Amino acid sequence: QGKLNRPYMLQHSRSAQAESYRILRTNLQFAAVARSLRRLLVTSAVPGEGKSEISANLAVAVAQTGRKVILIDGDLHRPRLHRQFSLVNNLGLTTALLDDDAPPESYVQRTALPTLGVLTSGPLPPNAAELLGSQRMHDLLDRLQSQVDFILIDTPPTTILADAALLTSQADSVLLVIRAGKTSREVIKRALAA
Repeated sequence: QGKLNRPYMLQHSRSAQAESYRILRTNLQFAAVARSLRRLLVTSAVPGEGKSEISANLAVAVAQTGRKVILIDGDLHRPRLHRQFSLVNNLGLTTALLDDDAPPESYVQRTALPTLGVLTSGPLPPNAAELLGSQRMHDLLDRLQSQVDFILIDTPPTTILADAALLTSQADSVLLVIRAGKTSREVIKRALAA
C-alpha cells in the first residue's frame, strides 16, 4: 500500500488523460438523458483495475463543471481515497453511520475544489456489508443528496465482496471498471451478474 498520487485531474487538467475523464463525464451525462443521474456507484470486477483512481478523477471532473459533488469511499476493506486527496481517515463514513448526534455532512472533508467534498471510509469495521446495506446508510445518502448535485461512491470489487451489490439499489447507475486486455470475459460476466 504505497503512497498514491493526487487525482490526475488536479495536477494535469489540460492533458490528454484529463480530457479522457471529461469525455467519460460527458458520456455519463448523455447516458442519463432519459433519467436523472445523481448517484453513481463505481466498482470493478477484481482488485487492481483502477476503480479508486477513476472515482477520484471523475469526481474532480464533475466538480470542475460547478456541480456540488460528494465522493464517498465505500470501500470499507481497502480504502484509498483519503490518500489520494491527502485527507485524514480517523473519521468518515463508518463514524457518520454510527453517530446519532452529528449530521453526516459534518464528516465530509473539503478539497482543493470548493465544489468537491470527500467522505472518507473512517475506521474499518468488522461488519462492512451490514453497515452498507443498512437503513442508516440509505438515510445518510438521502440526507447528503439533498445538499449536493452528485454523489459518487467508490466500492470494493464485485466478485470479491457483496458490498457493491448491496449498494446498487441506492444508486441511479453503476460504472463497472475493467482492465482492457487483462480481465477475462468470465470474470466480467460474474461481475455483471453480481
